[in-house]
Amino acid sequence: MFQNMRLTGKIVGSIVVTLALTSGISFWITKQRVEDQAEEAFRDKVRQITGMAGATRAWYSSNIDTLVPGQNFKTLNQVPVVAAWSVAQAYANGHDMVFHTPSLTPRNPKNQPDDFERAALEAFAKDGSLKEFSERRTENGKEVMRYAQPVRASEDCLFCHGDPVGQKDPFGYTKEGLKVGDLRGAFAITASTEGLVQNARSNSIAIFLTSFFSLLAAACVVLFLVRKLVVKPLSASVELANNIASNNLAIADLVVESDDEIGEATTSLNQMKENLRQMIGRIAATADQLASASEEISAGAMQSAATAQTQSDQTRQVATAMHQMSATVLQVSESSQKASNSSHQAAQAAAREAMSSKRPWGRCGASPTPRTPLPCVLPNWERIRKKSARSSPLSMKSPIKPICLPSMRPSKPRGQANRDGVLRWLPMRYANWPNAPPKPPRKLRR
Repeated sequence: MFQNMRLTGKIVGSIVVTLALTSGISFWITKQRVEDQAEEAFRDKVRQITGMAGATRAWYSSNIDTLVPGQNFKTLNQVPVVAAWSVAQAYANGHDMVFHTPSLTPRNPKNQPDDFERAALEAFAKDGSLKEFSERRTENGKEVMRYAQPVRASEDCLFCHGDPVGQKDPFGYTKEGLKVGDLRGAFAITASTEGLVQNARSNSIAIFLTSFFSLLAAACVVLFLVRKLVVKPLSASVELANNIASNNLAIADLVVESDDEIGEATTSLNQMKENLRQMIGRIAATADQLASASEEISAGAMQSAATAQTQSDQTRQVATAMHQMSATVLQVSESSQKASNSSHQAAQAAAREAMSSKRPWGRCGASPTPRTPLPCVLPNWERIRKKSARSSPLSMKSPIKPICLPSMRPSKPRGQANRDGVLRWLPMRYANWPNAPPKPPRKLRR
């Protein structure tokens, strides 16, 4: 609940609660002190009565020879202590109090002590230095103050209460054999405290009203100061922060009205807004530059793509031409293979014809006679071998030797026989005869 409250409520509430607690504690302490002071004042009033009785007794004792020459007491009222309590009793009756003279050994049954008076007499008997005994209590439904002072024997008291013990005094009472300073009785007063209670109640109400209005005034002052010095600047700061969060950096700066922590926070918030505005401006400029560079890169990429497409088309054309050339070369190779096969078949046919003729070989350049073979021509071996290797797929690594085929008609002249002869250069594997191994060709003489 406290976390969901507004800042004003938190601050004012905390201060009011603190003031209320302190005011309550102060009120209770003040009330107790006022009541104690009132009770002490009431006790002083009662004390004055007993003190008046004691002073009257002391004055009467000091003037006993003048007032009662030769201590020839004719009435009981001439006794100093009796004269003293008579005066005190008359005064007490006029102020709504009851005066009594109790004793542990009373001569008059009316002076028998009650519970309070007996407790006071016993306390006086135990402690000779005790001067008074009081208690606030409730009797018969009323709150009263009980007060007692000791009455100790003096020189004039020994005339009736001294030695010899058991002897009759002038009034016919038996002497108790007291000494000076011995406890004889007490002056006891019973006073109603209704006036004290009323005064205490009135004082409590006055203190409470004073504390309440003081607390109310303090709360109003705190509320005013908090709203003016804290809440208002913070509200303006929150509004500025909300505008910044909404991407509104054009809002005006806050007015700094103080140099305290709130003022420092406001100044920092204004500076933050200005820094954000400048930073966003720089980012926007950089973004524009990046956009321009991106457009240039995109144009270059498109140009590169067009160039690549052109190169691809050219490459495709070259590939098509290479394919066509490959097909042409394949056709040429097939034609060469066919030509080679034809040459091979022709060579085999010629070899078969030569084997079937059974005519002798002759020297190259010899005359064509029946005993000599037809002449043959031995061309340049390296030139023929290289030319045959380029035009034919057959291997030309095997040795080649010239074969002179005899003419079918030897009677013709040399020129005619050479024209009719057939020269074939064949691999050795096709020129081997069954009857003899092949021989290397001979070199021609120039």
